[in-house]
Amino acid sequence: FAYGINKTTATIGQALYAGVPIVVLIISYFFLVDKLTIKKIIGVIIGFIGVIIMIILPNIGKTSIHKGDIVGNITIFLGVVLYSIYTALSKKMQKKYSPIELTSYFFLTTAIVQLFFLPFELSKYGAWWNNLNLFIYIALAYIIILSTVFYYFLYQYAIKKASPIIASMIFYLQPAVAYIWSYFLLSERLTLEFVIGTGLTLFGVWLTTSDKSP
Repeated sequence: FAYGINKTTATIGQALYAGVPIVVLIISYFFLVDKLTIKKIIGVIIGFIGVIIMIILPNIGKTSIHKGDIVGNITIFLGVVLYSIYTALSKKMQKKYSPIELTSYFFLTTAIVQLFFLPFELSKYGAWWNNLNLFIYIALAYIIILSTVFYYFLYQYAIKKASPIIASMIFYLQPAVAYIWSYFLLSERLTLEFVIGTGLTLFGVWLTTSDKSP
């Protein structure tokens, strides 16, 4: 996500994540033996079409900065798939580990993996920490404490008390919220293709998660 969002827009980045419940459903079917109904299958197909439309936005009509970059969109979608795997398998792992244990292991693993990327970041950006001001420290504190540690713990807790599908429904709200902030902070605009893609994705997610069949 961090690398992909650098090449596309914040609005498209969050809209693609609206497809997480659909991908979670598919993964849950194969790994958690959840049943698929006709309604869920139709929802998966419609949602997938919406995601594809958003991924190829840069190649639809006239190129625009508000359509992002196709490489960035594909990178974001790869993040969606990996995040969905994390969500679906968390339910299985919670039979052995508590939400706080899984969250701790998640951050430890992430820190170890990111050490391999550290040399490349240093060669490209240098000693970036020497240029931080008070505002950036406050922003980092917010990202670390609230939107990372607290968020992932609550997400694991929701998976434990409900299900991976229900927990992932938080992504319903993110495209709208991301657009509001992107509009005011980044001057991003909506395109017709984006509206169609997002609409299909959300409709597909609704069909998929509204089916209460066992």
